[in-house]
Amino acid sequence: MLRRVLAAVAGGVLLAGGCSGGGGTPPATSTTAAVATTAPPPGDRQLQSIVVQAGDLPAGWTAKPAHPPTDRAAADAAYAQCMGIADTDGDQVAMAYSPDFTNGSLVIASTAASYRTRTAVPVDAAALLNPKASACLLQVGKGRLAASLPKGATIKTDTLKITPGPGSGPANVVATAASSVSYVAAGHQLSLNDTIVWLAAPRIEARIDFYSVGTPINPAVEAAVVAQVAHRVTFGS
Repeated sequence: MLRRVLAAVAGGVLLAGGCSGGGGTPPATSTTAAVATTAPPPGDRQLQSIVVQAGDLPAGWTAKPAHPPTDRAAADAAYAQCMGIADTDGDQVAMAYSPDFTNGSLVIASTAASYRTRTAVPVDAAALLNPKASACLLQVGKGRLAASLPKGATIKTDTLKITPGPGSGPANVVATAASSVSYVAAGHQLSLNDTIVWLAAPRIEARIDFYSVGTPINPAVEAAVVAQVAHRVTFGS
């Protein structure tokens, strides 16, 4: 339940990263045009080595099967329409999901995707840094969030705030978001939180989710995980 609800908090739109280090806003045109590259984009196996690994975490974390969304393509299309940009899914070559690493009520999960050309990632990056992104992500995730909650639950708050740039993190962190939903079910109120970190390389997007109920994940653990994934994203292009 925790993983499912929190995935909905963030809208579930993978963008798998919605990211890139490139500046400026690319035109919202088709992203499937050929761009010359000398090596094929990373495939499933390489992407699987980029997402969060058991060795990135301290003792106490347990790997459980991933829960890929069944409506990812529809969610991506709805997000693109809300943002008024091209849907870059058509340029995507492969995608990988990490296990859900759990420690009590804490969950860390990640995704990585590769693209055929170098035009898709900048489009996603510019969209993610657009002030409209938070509202569009919440809009896309609204139905999924309602469906994921216990029957009869009432949503009290549902927020998502995106902070552009790497901050004190690795240079290829495009943005970080703080997402939270509180709801009442059977007379009890719960607050579920998700810190989302998007990273990029020329043909790779990655996303890490740090889910929590109540007490947040240790910031040192988050920073260490981001640093490891960021390094692998950088050298995975």
